[in-house]
Amino acid sequence: MAITSLVLDKVREVTKQFFSLPVEQKQKYSRESDSVEGYGNDKIFSEQQTLDWNDRLLIIVSPEDKRKLKYWPENPEDFRVILNEYILKLQVITEVLLKALARSLNLKENCFYDQHGERANMHGRFNFYPPCSRPDLTLGLKPHADGSVITIVFQDKEVEGLQFMKDEQWIRVPILLMLF
Repeated sequence: MAITSLVLDKVREVTKQFFSLPVEQKQKYSRESDSVEGYGNDKIFSEQQTLDWNDRLLIIVSPEDKRKLKYWPENPEDFRVILNEYILKLQVITEVLLKALARSLNLKENCFYDQHGERANMHGRFNFYPPCSRPDLTLGLKPHADGSVITIVFQDKEVEGLQFMKDEQWIRVPILLMLF
């Protein structure tokens, strides 16, 4: 099952619309102090910590019964419907990837999917990087490792920013659209 460019464009558009809302409207979905889920940015633990230069919306998207809809924007009106359509397609891709990975290692096809598939936790993280007057002094998103079995990155069409470290050097990942 492919994810069409139409679906990807819809996800981009509702995300862009959400981050364009006035702050007061976005704050309806603010994360609580003891949670990472919701709208906002980094928790501040110390004055010395490096903060990400972004706004974000982080939500649990799967399994469906673990979703906290109070963090799922209702504005734009079709945000939830479009995101759900996208998630269903990502779940199929995740299943295909886990099974292909197992086969490539000469393991039973379902060995990874049985452990990490149908009821696996899936989070959606949407980042917005506002203009910065001193980009030389900030990071959009500080270096990190993802703690998931599979990370699917939904790149912006215009802004290159994803990097990985190899041999102690940061390598830029070019924008690659419509890979699904």
